[in-house]
Amino acid sequence: MQTRSPNTFWSAIHPTQVRLSRFLRWGKSAMESPTPEAIHQARVASRRLRVALRYVMPFYHVPEIKRIRRQLQALTESLGTVRSWDVTAVLLHQMDGLKTVESRAVRRRLEAVALRERKEAALRCLEVLRQSHLQRMGQEVRIILSMPHVHATPEALEEMGRTQVERLRKRSRKRRKRYLNRGRKKDLHMFRIAVKQLRYGEEIYHEHHGTGEHATLERLAKLQGRLGALHDLEVLSLWLRQVREGHGVRAASERGGAAPLDRATWTQGVREILDEAEKMESAHGKKVRKMVEAEPKLWKSIS
Repeated sequence: MQTRSPNTFWSAIHPTQVRLSRFLRWGKSAMESPTPEAIHQARVASRRLRVALRYVMPFYHVPEIKRIRRQLQALTESLGTVRSWDVTAVLLHQMDGLKTVESRAVRRRLEAVALRERKEAALRCLEVLRQSHLQRMGQEVRIILSMPHVHATPEALEEMGRTQVERLRKRSRKRRKRYLNRGRKKDLHMFRIAVKQLRYGEEIYHEHHGTGEHATLERLAKLQGRLGALHDLEVLSLWLRQVREGHGVRAASERGGAAPLDRATWTQGVREILDEAEKMESAHGKKVRKMVEAEPKLWKSIS
């Protein structure tokens, strides 16, 4: 087996090539059959590719990279809308501890609404995927990555990797501190995004340099998973509050192929489901905060 040195240009761009192939594979899968798994994997692959392109940008001073990253951002957002409805439907389905008949009836209706919204969002997402011309995008990236670079010395490659990951760590430290000091949902949201990008950047850095360091990546993956689960509950609670306040109440109460629910049943059921969702969100939020407070070593500079 050939051993590659971290101080070769091939080692620096190889992680990006791998992520490009994975994104194209899952993007094609999502277009052919937009199942929850295909949508989820395509979304994750698009985020990983955006971080990978940012990692190698210092050696590619071409505007096409920024344009491609903007395209990927739009794809990520469209895929994310579908994913949010998938998760919302699953969370509603798992609420098996509701006490009243009314709340269980409303839960079933809301689950049906979420699935229908998901279907409509998937159709819009498929159009975005088609308009993105994934194969053409992939060819553009491959052409850029194949460009020769006389300034890619071993020292420059080492500095590039360290600079990119340190940039992500610095941003994560800043956003972690802001979240712990203020405790606002907005700060938590920004910290969650920073953790996600840091994890992807760390993965690329370790692949680039061929290191066997996995402890940091495992801890980041666990934290990202907890933050993601909390975000899913926040999305559910936000939607339920919108329904409670009257946004789409009639549409939601009458959709799903069943007779309309009377207003009293609907109002009581939504209130109980929202209370349950907010309890779950609060409990999970406390666990996340403790986890963030207990992981200060994750945010240190690269040694």
